[in-house]
Amino acid sequence: SSVLDHYSTTFKNNKKAQDYLSIGRGLSNPEIYDRFRIGYSDGFLPKQNELIQSLKDIGILTEDGYELFHDCVIFPAEDMDGNIVSIYGRHTQKKIHRYNKGPHKGVFNARAFKASQTIYITEAIIDALSLYQIGIREVVSLFGTNGLTDDHIKCMKDTLTKEVILALDNDEAGEAAAEQ
Repeated sequence: SSVLDHYSTTFKNNKKAQDYLSIGRGLSNPEIYDRFRIGYSDGFLPKQNELIQSLKDIGILTEDGYELFHDCVIFPAEDMDGNIVSIYGRHTQKKIHRYNKGPHKGVFNARAFKASQTIYITEAIIDALSLYQIGIREVVSLFGTNGLTDDHIKCMKDTLTKEVILALDNDEAGEAAAEQ
């Protein structure tokens, strides 16, 4: 949580990261930034000696001590109770996606499953935020076209989701994912 707090504060004080979302991706509503605990890794995460191994274990630091999410806007994924269980990072300069090591865990905006029996599913978090910004609050995202996880399915089953609306990219990969 202290790592996410640091990233969130860094995002709020970093024009480049804010411009990436607002100008580069069209996500200009500040309510989104706070609601989803969006952050930014500038590579200067305070590294206390007693925490370094823990940060490596959860995938914040690489084995050589480098911040995995350096120069990435950070989007936490949660369980249905709002607990952060993983992080997704989108590089601000390159088309690079970063994830914690290990299998994908959690769901971006998982609490939406509790709020509605109709769920919109997008291919990526930024797509979900685009829908959220225009008022579609019952939106979650996959981890890319092959990113439907057991956590997504569990959320649907545990909340008795009645309807799923796929809002995937209209390209070959998106169409194949929708079919699957």
